[in-house]
Amino acid sequence: MNYRFGNLSNECFTSRRGKAFSMNRNCIDNIDNMLDTFLEFALQHKGKCLMEMGRLDEAEIEFIKAFKLRKFKGDISLINSTEKALELVKRIKNIVNA
Repeated sequence: MNYRFGNLSNECFTSRRGKAFSMNRNCIDNIDNMLDTFLEFALQHKGKCLMEMGRLDEAEIEFIKAFKLRKFKGDISLINSTEKALELVKRIKNIVNA
């Protein structure tokens, strides 16, 4: 749903607080969903950048964070992508440490 915050204020001042509360909750839920999407995406790409910079331990931490969010969401393709990134960073670490 698409709500404008000005509409929320109008609902509050016209004594329809129940509707305003519902609209506010819907806005927050939508924002939370968008933030989760952007957060896991940002963590994954931060990990990739760190890996390319040779900062492998930091990259692994970011991939693990992204993996946990993606696992919670249950999107198999995103989970697989992060698992591959984790496997790659571990292989590189093994080569570097050999």
